Amino acid sequence: MCSTMSITTPVVFVIFIIVKVVNGEGCLFNYTNIPGETTLPVPLYNFTSRYELIVPDHGILKLRTNEEITLICPGVRNYFTNFYSRNSNITSVTCVDGNTVKIHRNEEHFQDIRCKKSVKGDVLKTSHKCSNGYGKIYKIGYQIKRTNFISLITLCHVSPIGTTLYTEHVVDGKNLKYSSFSLRPDFSTDGLNVSIPASLSYKKVAQKSMFSKLLNSSILAGHYINENSFLARGHLTPQADFLLASSQYSTYFYINVAPQWQTINNGNWKSVESVVRTLSRTYGDLTVYTGTHDILTYENNHRIETRIYLALNEILPVPKYFWKIAYDPKSRKGIAFVIKNDPFTEISNNFCTDICTTAGYRNSAWKSRSGGYVWCCDVKEFRNIVHIPPLILSGNGILTNNLFKLAKALFTQNDNQ
Repeated sequence: MCSTMSITTPVVFVIFIIVKVVNGEGCLFNYTNIPGETTLPVPLYNFTSRYELIVPDHGILKLRTNEEITLICPGVRNYFTNFYSRNSNITSVTCVDGNTVKIHRNEEHFQDIRCKKSVKGDVLKTSHKCSNGYGKIYKIGYQIKRTNFISLITLCHVSPIGTTLYTEHVVDGKNLKYSSFSLRPDFSTDGLNVSIPASLSYKKVAQKSMFSKLLNSSILAGHYINENSFLARGHLTPQADFLLASSQYSTYFYINVAPQWQTINNGNWKSVESVVRTLSRTYGDLTVYTGTHDILTYENNHRIETRIYLALNEILPVPKYFWKIAYDPKSRKGIAFVIKNDPFTEISNNFCTDICTTAGYRNSAWKSRSGGYVWCCDVKEFRNIVHIPPLILSGNGILTNNLFKLAKALFTQNDNQ
């Protein structure tokens, strides 16, 4: 049997290459890195009053003979394209044997069951407040009928200015090596206030124009925004933290990004994301919180520090810092990574007491201004500076990089012999 995950956990999607079943009993499906992966439906267990996402162990979905599961095609006007569920986005299938399932009393090949369009999550806006009432909780996930919503990503979003304070998701480290990483769909504005000009504001021409207005100087604007320097759409919850194309597609919403300098986005921020995935492979499922803090400022032509936004009326603020907390709910240990979103200004003071070296995260590249200066912080100290992460992160110690510390210990032992 495959394991299940709660509604707040990231989803794994079914991509079906048939694998030979031992002794011909039941069905086995391996579902990564195949043509048309994005149109395969999402698998669910149906417990009458609720649904749970199926998490295939090591990338393989195993069903017993006569076991029934539910398949859905999430998204607007998405539905099954063949067989007996045409114009419907939900159906049930029963394992017969090998690559055969029963759907509406007919036996069909499992891999032939497809959705009309690429599967991607929906955005649900809730009435729940976050960050002391400053933001509202949004969810990216799957609407199943009217009363069930399965969440991949939870966000604290401030709609009037188009900024997200933090996101929350779970990284399933043991399955990440089966992921597909080459898919990059267009960003969606779903969930974003209609007055927020997100897609336009991330264009370099628009950024240069906005910098010129804010700094009262086209020369200063050209210093910051040019062919090699611009603000990218920096993922908060990254696509590579999810297993398959369908879940990765669900990270491509403007409410899941913030303006981040490209050299940092493709530099140390990518490195921090990679470290968190490595931790998940070591510790198991980790809850990850990612967010922004403060607003970036640059001097205008009168040498006055000026806040930077991508749009007029203080819309789409450019963060001064990005942060990411990796939290192990089993041990209640965590680590906070903070990166300065500014490749132009020298570092004059520390964000926190830097514990990168003592916790096993020593990386000389993380002290690069152009790639983004990184601090490692105790979660308790971090929460005294940034007050928006959920209170459950009370903490029970530091989540150390055990692989690094083990390698260091072995190296020291060899030196002493």
